[in-house]
Amino acid sequence: MKKQSIEFKELEYKESIEQLNYVVELINNTIPILVLNGIEPTFEVIKELFTNRREFANKKFKEELHKISNNVGLSIDYVMENRFNKTEWLFIGANNKIQFIWNIESLCYLYYWCFSKKYIDIVNGIAKLTNDCLDILEDEFAIYTETAKQNEILPIIQEIANQYNKLGENGNKIKTPLLYKCNGEYKINGSLFKQLF
Repeated sequence: MKKQSIEFKELEYKESIEQLNYVVELINNTIPILVLNGIEPTFEVIKELFTNRREFANKKFKEELHKISNNVGLSIDYVMENRFNKTEWLFIGANNKIQFIWNIESLCYLYYWCFSKKYIDIVNGIAKLTNDCLDILEDEFAIYTETAKQNEILPIIQEIANQYNKLGENGNKIKTPLLYKCNGEYKINGSLFKQLF
C-alpha cells in the first residue's frame, strides 16, 4: 500500500523554521562568549546552557572553585569547611568567573524542542541547520494515510473539499469539523480524518 498525503501543516512548518533560525542566530551570538571564557562550544554544552542554565552555572562554578583552590594549594574539603570565613574570597572569585553565563540571552522553554541534533549542528564553531532539517520538518508536519481504507476514502473527501471551495468562492461560509479553511481554501483535517476512517 502506498501512503498518500492527507494534509501538510504549512503554517506550523514555517513557524518551526523561523524558531530554528532564531535559535541558530542566538547560538552563533553566544559561541564567541563561550570561547572567550574558555568553554568549548559543543552541541551538548550549548544545549545545557540554554535548556538548563542553572545546572550549567552550578557545574561551571564548581569547576572554577576547584581550579582556584588548586592554584592556591588548598584542598576542596578545606575550602568547603571554611567557606564563611577564611575561604570566602575563593567563592567570590569562582562566582565572578561565571557571571558571563547570566549575561547570555536566555530562551523561553518553548524553544527547547529546537535543541536536537536532527535540527541543529555546530561545525567549526558555527551553528547551522542540519542538511536534513527541512526534510525532517516536512515529514513531521505531514499527515499520511496508513490503511487501504483511508486511501480509498481520501479522494472522495478531497472532492468534497473541492466542492466546498467552489461554494466558498461565492462568499458562503461553511463549517464542518472534517475540513478547515487555510489561506482561503478548504483543507482536510488530517488528524480527524485518521480518527474517523
